[in-house]
Amino acid sequence: MARSFSMRIIRTLALAIAALAVEPSAGLATQLRHPVSTPAISQARSSTLYVSSFQNNTVTEYSLPSGTVIGTLGTSEGIYGPGGLFFTRGQLYVPTGPYVLIFPAGSSTPSLRLVETGISGAFGGDVTVGEDGTVYDVNLVNDACGVGDFEVFAKGQTKPEYTVIMDSQFSISAALDASNSLFVAYVPRKIGRVEAYAFGAQTGKNTPWHPKTPGGITFDKDGNLVAVDGTRIIVFAPRTHKPIRRFGSLQSGQFLAFDKTYSVLYVADSYANQVDEFDYASGKLLGSIRSSDPTGVAVDPPAPPQ
Repeated sequence: MARSFSMRIIRTLALAIAALAVEPSAGLATQLRHPVSTPAISQARSSTLYVSSFQNNTVTEYSLPSGTVIGTLGTSEGIYGPGGLFFTRGQLYVPTGPYVLIFPAGSSTPSLRLVETGISGAFGGDVTVGEDGTVYDVNLVNDACGVGDFEVFAKGQTKPEYTVIMDSQFSISAALDASNSLFVAYVPRKIGRVEAYAFGAQTGKNTPWHPKTPGGITFDKDGNLVAVDGTRIIVFAPRTHKPIRRFGSLQSGQFLAFDKTYSVLYVADSYANQVDEFDYASGKLLGSIRSSDPTGVAVDPPAPPQ
């Protein structure tokens, strides 16, 4: 059986909760700590890859294409059990513990902290942001009801407008399509599913997309759903909902993100301790960046909206 994100979370929830009460260990996460890059350095390089680690309580910044570590956010910046990442308009969104922290690029101080409801542990899920600035925050587990949910924050607001409780064991990841509909990958009782919510809707429709062990999801420039499914990346057609291709050979795929041209896809592979870089058109592996137990990825500059 593929070692999926959901199974990995089950194994590490206790460790993550315990980490809330202790100082960061002198492991790799601490060894890599450097000052976050200054704007001058950021402007001098081609792009930046942000990688979260649920296990290490870190978000590490890499310069591309070299893969050189530039800086790391950790527990001293409020990072506990981070999940998927999202970058847009010069800001990095980090779901961590009971919050979503928003960091301006090049800063170690969040400009805003969104407060989740019903969440007390280090259950960082996923986050995506609409063109209007609305933040959609997917929580693995809502403590109040023991199942997954997602919350919607209006632009600039720190408390959610509403919360949608899902019939799921874990809500894993989220993505917006060109029509601003929200898609949430989740694990119900057996096989993984993807549910669609029209803009502003609090009731979703189950789609025929059923990745067996869902990880991160996103959309390519043609509107195809791209999903990590355990050890593979699967591309689903938007109308037929059928897989049109599969590629990659992962040990335990997590979240994913495109570069600004939609030509390169970055995928976190936690058990391999690396982030894989794929040529999206061919599915060919271009290379890998070593990273301790990676979970989420985001790229600056990001892929533009469809």
